[in-house]
Amino acid sequence: MYVSDEGKKFLQRDQAGAEALIVAYLCRHGNFRDLFLNGIKPHIFVGLHLFWDRLQRKIDDGGHDIKCDIKELLPIKIADLKKHPWWKEVSTLIKDSDEWPAQERYYYIAKQVCHSSNYGIKAGAFCLNTLIKSKGRIVLSKKDAEKFLEIYHGLFPEIREWHRDTERQLRETRTLFTIQGFPLYFSGDLENDRYLKEAFSSVPQSSVAIITHTAYAAMQQFIESTSVDWDMLNNCHDSFLAQFPDSAAEEQEAIKISQGFLEQDLVSPRGERFKMRSEVKTGWNWGSYHEIKNPRGLHEKEEINKMVSKT
Repeated sequence: MYVSDEGKKFLQRDQAGAEALIVAYLCRHGNFRDLFLNGIKPHIFVGLHLFWDRLQRKIDDGGHDIKCDIKELLPIKIADLKKHPWWKEVSTLIKDSDEWPAQERYYYIAKQVCHSSNYGIKAGAFCLNTLIKSKGRIVLSKKDAEKFLEIYHGLFPEIREWHRDTERQLRETRTLFTIQGFPLYFSGDLENDRYLKEAFSSVPQSSVAIITHTAYAAMQQFIESTSVDWDMLNNCHDSFLAQFPDSAAEEQEAIKISQGFLEQDLVSPRGERFKMRSEVKTGWNWGSYHEIKNPRGLHEKEEINKMVSKT
């Protein structure tokens, strides 16, 4: 376990929903982008549509004080979901499924469906991918995987449209561009299905990495130009780790400065402007906070993250 230097505290700032947000703006405006515009987490929304019947059985079996038919949430427009009187409780139920037995981790499975479907995975590979990532705990049938992927693309048809546009561009030019405009050249076999999937993921993943790289460099330049006693420690694709003197004033300043550098202004291929979002955690060691197991771990700054999500 890595711990901060004596008298200092860690700050980790992460891009929030990073690759998915980029995908939402690479695609035309559809349901997937509406999730971000209305502050609905994709994994919650997808979990609702994939597992509404199983969640309903959980409620009917008792132990969950939710007095609504979950099915009635399915046809509601994304912009109106938060107005439903039981939305908060249902979304919490879906998120809490991460603590249920492996085959009932509906939030986790929905998360895997989101990430994999955005990059064109097929049912067999999805089963294997989920099995590996869950360390053998979650076993899906190919039939279930096919059903999950079809439901997902039925909710977000714009994603497969983006896949087709990307493939067309690759065949015409062999070049794609990150959201910042940097070219990515593909010299490999475009008839190889696996190679195409790597191409689909390359723009979101590269765009996210560039955001982190430029934010990290800007933080280091800030440290050197102002002589603050901060240290940049780690670049982890969609996040970075720093440390600062352990005082409330230094913490607030580090939170503010890091937010400004990571939440960069971006432009979609159609000229639509949007901004990367982020969340921040602070603590005295580089592990997740737990009230008993790790009280000095990285803890979310809830009020700040709520404020950021509203903007």
